[in-house]
Amino acid sequence: MTQQASITDRLNKVINHIAHDGTINISDCKYDEIRNFMYLWNLFEKEFFKSGSKYQLPNALKQNNLSIDQIVIDETFKHFQDRYQDTIKLKKLRLSPENEKQVYDTLTKAYISADERRQTIITIIYRYRCNLFHGSKEIASLWNQEDNFTHANQFMLACLEAKLNIN
Repeated sequence: MTQQASITDRLNKVINHIAHDGTINISDCKYDEIRNFMYLWNLFEKEFFKSGSKYQLPNALKQNNLSIDQIVIDETFKHFQDRYQDTIKLKKLRLSPENEKQVYDTLTKAYISADERRQTIITIIYRYRCNLFHGSKEIASLWNQEDNFTHANQFMLACLEAKLNIN
């Protein structure tokens, strides 16, 4: 009797078949941040979005009146600012036209309020979620976006720690 391959091994086979190159190994540590993102998004959505509606995104953190680590907010915003002032990369997020304008305007303004920063960060992270979960991101190149997922994860983790009062 042969032992059935693990889910990870079987998933690697499927991914490699779809990607046609045979070089992807999702158990590789370079995929850790993507796995962490999936777990964190699940918890983040549960804690901050009662109905899971994207229309709640702009006010999700404001309504909870949280004291989130400002360094994390600043680092996350700076990363997104550096990345998405490039309009070609911004287009790849697949934002709605009104969200794309709002995100671009916020990223390029001289003065940005705390609410605008949080709204922009959450809007971008929400698009990562949509693009990842709805297949718009290529599995074979996900590890190239490790920095994006790392910043998103740090932000979501800081929000969860603040809401749950975890030090």
